[in-house]
Amino acid sequence: HAIGLGALEDARRDGDAAAYSLRSTSGTMAREPVLVARRRVPPGSEPYDFYPGCRAIVVFVGGFSTRLRLLCDLLIDAPPAGRRILAVGAEDFPSLEPIFQNFQPDCFAGVPPFIAGALERVQDTGVRTGVRAVHMHGEPFTAELDMHFRGWLPNAVFMDIYATAEAGRLSSHACGHLPFGIFHPLPEVRVEVDAPDAATVTSVGLALGS
Repeated sequence: HAIGLGALEDARRDGDAAAYSLRSTSGTMAREPVLVARRRVPPGSEPYDFYPGCRAIVVFVGGFSTRLRLLCDLLIDAPPAGRRILAVGAEDFPSLEPIFQNFQPDCFAGVPPFIAGALERVQDTGVRTGVRAVHMHGEPFTAELDMHFRGWLPNAVFMDIYATAEAGRLSSHACGHLPFGIFHPLPEVRVEVDAPDAATVTSVGLALGS
């Protein structure tokens, strides 16, 4: 199955293929793989800053292919000059503290339990107090995690974001008015309701494009 592949025709016409990313699901869980073409930079716009105000970001990710896709997306997003991003996997956990002491992160991003597992191995208070933002996705930010995180990272602001395996991140930053875990879509994302009826909504779709 293909989603958004009409965007490739736009890329050919406009000569701006570098503004796009390709993403594919694994095809596991008894489903066919899904390939998504996404324009990460809307026409006439600057790249969306996924980490505003942050200069040293640690992204907790899984396998090598996920890290490679993340790095390719960062090349498209054109992060601000001087920004550093470190992709960390579970195999890095035994040596995290010296890595973080050298990197001096001010932002963590990833799935909450993954971040919690890393923080259990970092005792340096200088590293913990230096983190100013935590961007989370993938699993609920429970009251227990909230208690632990605020103890580990006393100076951090916690943000929940919405992302899918098929398309990546879809929500913008918290606006300050909506409840925690409720989002506005990114500028190039629109929400569509498919085949509604009087009682229920049968499905909700997310359309990518300008």
